[in-house]
Amino acid sequence: MNRSIVSTLAAVLLATCWMAGCQRPGRVIDPLPDPPMGAMLRDVPSPVQYVFHSPPVSDQQPQPHHTQVTPPTPPTPPTPPTTKRFRVVLDPGHGGRDPGAISVIGMFEKYINLVVATEAARLLKQRGVDVWLTRGTDIYLTLEQRAAMGNRLRANLFVSVHADSAVSRTAKGFTVYVARSSSRQSRAAADAIVTSMKSTALSSRGVRKANYRVLVKTRGPAVLVELGYLSNRAEAAKLSKPQFQKTLAKAVAKGICNYLGVRWRRR
Repeated sequence: MNRSIVSTLAAVLLATCWMAGCQRPGRVIDPLPDPPMGAMLRDVPSPVQYVFHSPPVSDQQPQPHHTQVTPPTPPTPPTPPTTKRFRVVLDPGHGGRDPGAISVIGMFEKYINLVVATEAARLLKQRGVDVWLTRGTDIYLTLEQRAAMGNRLRANLFVSVHADSAVSRTAKGFTVYVARSSSRQSRAAADAIVTSMKSTALSSRGVRKANYRVLVKTRGPAVLVELGYLSNRAEAAKLSKPQFQKTLAKAVAKGICNYLGVRWRRR
């Protein structure tokens, strides 16, 4: 008999025995009850469906991704302090063929005026003030020429430097003059110089008014300083000494700085 036929018959026989509840030696097999049809359909797990979503196909080429980096904002530099430059014209009185007053000991006023004004200019320049001298040597200038320099430069202050003289040999002290119709700025400058000049130990005659031509012709603030009396023997002796001339120059320069609001620093 063909082997395949035998195998088929054996399988059919086993299935028949199973359905009929046949017994094999040594083992009892109870037939299983038929479950209700509804239970069979309900209890059979449905297959799990896996759905795969593919991304849409695009004709566009992928664009490279660029990350934008914002550069840090640089710190704002500090604003430099604004420094105002003041202009001062110092006018050493007289000069050249005009010697000015002559002291009782034979000293010419024009030389004292020039030395004091030059030293005061040096001190002011050290403190950042722009200074012009109407004359730096022994030359003659008219009063109109002196005032014109201050007007042309638009000076913040015009200071004419002189030494006084009187018929009376007992007259003494320093004086600061302003024009009779002087401005408030001129009077303020005169007050500042008077206050500073008190450090020289000379007597103060304060601020006085007189229409000296350089004061009247100068359009900006202007004062005239009389350093002391050459007609007084004691003061004439002091005014002729280089060290005291430096003391006077420092007092004038410091008074100008106080008026301008420039800080006075020791040098």
